[in-house]
Amino acid sequence: MNASVPARPPCPHVFLPERLRAGPGAFASGVATVRTKRFVLDATDSPTAGPCPASDTSGPWRAAAHHQEVRLATQQRALRTRRRVIEAAATVFDAHGYASASITDILRTAGVTKGALYFHFDSKEALARSVVAERRRSVIVTDTGLHTQTVIDFTHGVARSFATDTLLRAGVRLTVERGMLGEADPQGMYHWWTELCRTHLALAGERGELRPDADPDDLACMVVGSFIGVQLLSAVLSDRADLVERLTGWWQVVLPGMVGAPVLPRLRPDGSRDVIEQVNRPARAGSRREATR
Repeated sequence: MNASVPARPPCPHVFLPERLRAGPGAFASGVATVRTKRFVLDATDSPTAGPCPASDTSGPWRAAAHHQEVRLATQQRALRTRRRVIEAAATVFDAHGYASASITDILRTAGVTKGALYFHFDSKEALARSVVAERRRSVIVTDTGLHTQTVIDFTHGVARSFATDTLLRAGVRLTVERGMLGEADPQGMYHWWTELCRTHLALAGERGELRPDADPDDLACMVVGSFIGVQLLSAVLSDRADLVERLTGWWQVVLPGMVGAPVLPRLRPDGSRDVIEQVNRPARAGSRREATR
């Protein structure tokens, strides 16, 4: 393109999308073509003639900007629909389990058409994986100065969230049921939890919090496996009403075998005040530290 011809129009009021295509002499000759999926607009308004006014609704740049706004609005609407479908699927999976959940129930709960659902998810399995992944993205991670306490707080954060977090309950149920069917996901929730615990327990070992004979890998598997067992038992016996109490009792039993004697009095098996406040605090931007995979 001739160096004397600007690559973009000087109008400050509109956005020229990357879909605008013009030959080397198009701007100089005053002919430009805007191609989109829905229309082809030929115009003789030359962008080299000077800035176009914001009120000009007849030029190609204004039309292109309008198309961009429509496209962004469509994308945002699609994201809201996708989120609504995931939340509805979580409600159905939590109530009925994977095997008994039906697409019809999910459609009814979400209030969307079958076409809208299948635009985002091609199967019930894809929906289940998305529910698990959605809850895997964010967990509460406290910073008390002790990495062992971080692991304790992580388990309490999950336990306390069961009462209000449908996505969490559905994700745990899906992981358990599909694992029993031999369909375990190597990127699933339990693997993510185990890796998080392993990371902090390894740091705890490096800082002298753990007993010399304690292995972080073995401890991480034990913590996650035991937590799953405790929450399943609590779910059966009390609908998880006593989960926090049972989890606290479990930590009281295992901590003396995990950490050194000088560290034990500094730990809170019932979870630190920080994790309790974060779980009870209304969800809002910046209200919690997030561990993102």
